[in-house]
Amino acid sequence: MFWNEDINKIKENLNTDLEKGLTDKQAFNLLKQNGPNALPTSKKKSIFTMCVEHLIEPFTFVLIALLIIAAVLNKWAEVIVISLIVVLEMVLSIYQERKAMNSLDSLKKLVKENAVVIREGKKFTIDVKNLVVGDLVYLEAGMFLPADVRIIQSFNLRVNESLLTGESNLIMKTIDPIAKENLSIGDRTNMAFMSTMIAAGSGLGIVVATGKNTEIGKITKLLQDEEEPKSPLSRQITFIVRTICLFALALGIFIFCIQYLVSGNSWVDALVFTIALVVAVIPEGLSVIVTVSLSLGSRRMAKHNAIVKRLNAVETLGQVNVICSDKTGTLTENRMTVTKYFVKDEVEEEKTLKLSTLQRKLFLQCLVLDNNSSVADKKITGDPTEIALLKWAEDLKLNSNSIQKSYPRVHELPFDSERKLMSTVNKYDAKQYLFVKGAADNLLKRCTHYLIDDKKFKMTEEFKTNLIAKLQEMSDQALRVLGAAYKEIATKKPNFNNIEQMEKNLIFLGLVGMIDPPRREIKEVLVHTREAGIDTKMITGDHLNTAVAIGKELTILDNKEQALSGEQIDKLSDRVLKRDIHKYQVFARVSPQHKVRIIKALQANGNIVSMTGDGVNDAPSLKAANIGVAMGVTGTDVAKEASQVVLTDDNFLTIVDAIEEGRNIYNKLKRIICFIIITNLAQVLAITIGIFLNWGDLLSALQVLWINLIVESFLAITMSMGPNNPRLMKEKPIAKKENILRGSWKFIIYVSLITATLLIVTYKFLPLGLETSVDVEGYIYAFVFMSNAPVFYSMSFAVGRNDFMLNKMLLQNRPFLISVLIAFIINVGIVFIPGVNTAFGVEGSINFVEWICCFAIAIVPTILLELFKGFLVLIKPKVDKKMEEEFPEFAAKQKAKAEKKRKTEDKILAKKEKHDEEVDKKIEKTKAKIDKKKKKKNKK
Repeated sequence: MFWNEDINKIKENLNTDLEKGLTDKQAFNLLKQNGPNALPTSKKKSIFTMCVEHLIEPFTFVLIALLIIAAVLNKWAEVIVISLIVVLEMVLSIYQERKAMNSLDSLKKLVKENAVVIREGKKFTIDVKNLVVGDLVYLEAGMFLPADVRIIQSFNLRVNESLLTGESNLIMKTIDPIAKENLSIGDRTNMAFMSTMIAAGSGLGIVVATGKNTEIGKITKLLQDEEEPKSPLSRQITFIVRTICLFALALGIFIFCIQYLVSGNSWVDALVFTIALVVAVIPEGLSVIVTVSLSLGSRRMAKHNAIVKRLNAVETLGQVNVICSDKTGTLTENRMTVTKYFVKDEVEEEKTLKLSTLQRKLFLQCLVLDNNSSVADKKITGDPTEIALLKWAEDLKLNSNSIQKSYPRVHELPFDSERKLMSTVNKYDAKQYLFVKGAADNLLKRCTHYLIDDKKFKMTEEFKTNLIAKLQEMSDQALRVLGAAYKEIATKKPNFNNIEQMEKNLIFLGLVGMIDPPRREIKEVLVHTREAGIDTKMITGDHLNTAVAIGKELTILDNKEQALSGEQIDKLSDRVLKRDIHKYQVFARVSPQHKVRIIKALQANGNIVSMTGDGVNDAPSLKAANIGVAMGVTGTDVAKEASQVVLTDDNFLTIVDAIEEGRNIYNKLKRIICFIIITNLAQVLAITIGIFLNWGDLLSALQVLWINLIVESFLAITMSMGPNNPRLMKEKPIAKKENILRGSWKFIIYVSLITATLLIVTYKFLPLGLETSVDVEGYIYAFVFMSNAPVFYSMSFAVGRNDFMLNKMLLQNRPFLISVLIAFIINVGIVFIPGVNTAFGVEGSINFVEWICCFAIAIVPTILLELFKGFLVLIKPKVDKKMEEEFPEFAAKQKAKAEKKRKTEDKILAKKEKHDEEVDKKIEKTKAKIDKKKKKKNKK
């Protein structure tokens, strides 16, 4: 904690000289001992490694095993199709992984190449890698800090630390020790940190940390330690595919044994049966479909200013129920703006200032003349606070350039941290005026008079009391308040070096208050997030009072008790923070480590957390969050690369739009997965029954691959292109532990049984009804039914359970309607095209009546699905209401049961909280005893 130590003590501890610096020998030994001043980088996976990782996945492994078996059996059509599946899966997987850039390499780029050091009393420019602890570093405006340093000399030294703190205000650097143990980076005013930029002034610093030991180095360590959470849907898809693969293998082995050992078939025939069955079970195209669906979702999000870097981020967004948002630039406009002023009687809105009196005229002129910012081509450059003052003048139709030319500057008394004032001497109507602006309390001490309208009055205690009250009123609104004063310089040759004498006997003019204001659209957006069941928490490096004021204005919190500072977080254990995290809505003056702790506490309570940020200090939390969202305009490269989503407009509304897209993608994927599993399960049931009844193989392996890969995948991909359902943003987020197929299994089983039954009917009984050959036409009828039934009922799945098939949502999805038509035409073509029908085992001829019968049976599942929707949408709500009216006792019992369950859960939670409190008390007592023993030892 170098900030609370005296410079001489640091000098002794680091064995350096405050004037001459280190010797070359000392520097050489330290460099050899501690290593270069560089940040570590991580190794990137080779394409070969990624290929191997993909090939050993259970799903791919099973497909490769099937490919080998098919090749041995000379089933070359199956070999080609399975090979295409494996290659397509691998290419898509590797492409997405290679797209993700590494944040640690970006951190390395931030470290500048050269540093100016003083060694053996001489000034050198050296490679930044050769910098060591104890080096004396020269600092001046425009330089980037090459390491973490303790300031030992400061001449108006001001540093932009937004890279680490997220706040745009320049930090004035001092040399005095700060007698506090726990300080956030923004409050360590006698320290400067690697990769931050010196905005003004000059000075000297002693290097106290290099490389991985710097503040930015600690962030690197956090990024290395922090694993990116796997998305909920990715885990579920992996689980579903692995479970299906294991089931397929077990079923395949069982059927092979039955065929070979019990039925007496040859091992080749038994193996062919087994391949057909395993192929029917495994959803070959599922991973590809999910990847493509997420890619399409990411393209739609890109059109709405959200660039998705990792595909799983699309569906994770749909499950977000907590948004942790940075304040500056996301919830606020990221520019200081004058909002209030005080010159007489009451604090007023900034727009009401009129230059009707001498006081008001001098007040605004003081703020323009005592200012180092400048206006050129309608653009203002300079310090953010001074920019705000010039912008106010320009908004009031005052030409600041004209004023500065009319009253030229003679001399400047620069701002310093002790006076907290800045003064300029300007020629003013053949006279010289001193204009002073700065901290209001410091300014007030130097004022002996005040100006009201056009009259000067002597400063009284009554006026001072009223002024302090107004100052407090503005400060309570989290405004940054500056005072303005002036005086006429009587002597022709004043002593500019005597600052105390120059800034004496001032005439008070007024107060000006400014703040980084909230974005205009944020309040309305936050209303939508609450409707969608999403809680918004604000995390900022700004001061607590400012954060609370912004939080209240945006209705994020109601009172100060809902805000927590970084200093308070340090005093809480992880268990207590996890237990109480829901009580707080605003977190202020936080470090990168605090942000990660906050996110992990929220995640420990079952939340899916989105984190927004733009600075290097946000990178670890962006990576730790379930979904990291970086600002594309103001964000650093590190923040962008540590995140999964980048906003090209830095707008909070875009995050909400992205969440809506994520919810819709999840909803569409749920329908798609149900569609695929129903089709596969129907085939498995029918083939298994056919095998046990010695009917032969109802569908060949190639036919199943065609249905699974081409028909299913082709339709499923275009199914995801449909319009979004706006109703989803009126519902609660998808629960973290919710299985994507929760509540769908009964539906899947019923529809699969119906489809399998109809397949058997088409194969065995339709030929009998039409008086054709079961051995020939039965196989053709089965293929025609099973290849076209999914085409028909996919239209019902495309719009979801709560909407009927023939509606605007279906008609608006033109790609899907085209894919339905194409799939239907190709399915018909397979039966008629010579050579192709032979390869698919459907060589023969069927007449018009037979086609109509097959299609009539194939459309039955679709009709039943629409009738089921009618029951859910129209009949069930009425039945439930009638049941409640006719059987009130039963309804009351159900409600009582639900209430009892809720109370039980509340009791369990209360007991847990009480237990945690007792544990915390015991820990505090133990700590107190240990501290007591330490004090006794120290006394001895």
